[in-house]
Amino acid sequence: MNKHKKPANELDHIRNTLTDIVATVGTAARDIKEVQKHQSEHDLRFDKHDLRFDKHDLRFDKHDQRFDEIDKRFDQLELLIRQLIPSN
Repeated sequence: MNKHKKPANELDHIRNTLTDIVATVGTAARDIKEVQKHQSEHDLRFDKHDLRFDKHDLRFDKHDQRFDEIDKRFDQLELLIRQLIPSN
């Protein structure tokens, strides 16, 4: 990872090491910003999906209500039919 020539003295070695550390930190900071950007885009996409699913849930709730109403009507019809048929 050290791209520098052999250090002439200890101060050069420290300078080269610090330069490498700063470069690594800079790269890591850029990578983190890019990941955060992708995370934000990902969050927005999932928010859109959540909204779509909420709309589907509402539609399913309406269907459930309609089926419940139909079930009640069938129950009423069944009761009416039972009342009209003479018992044996």
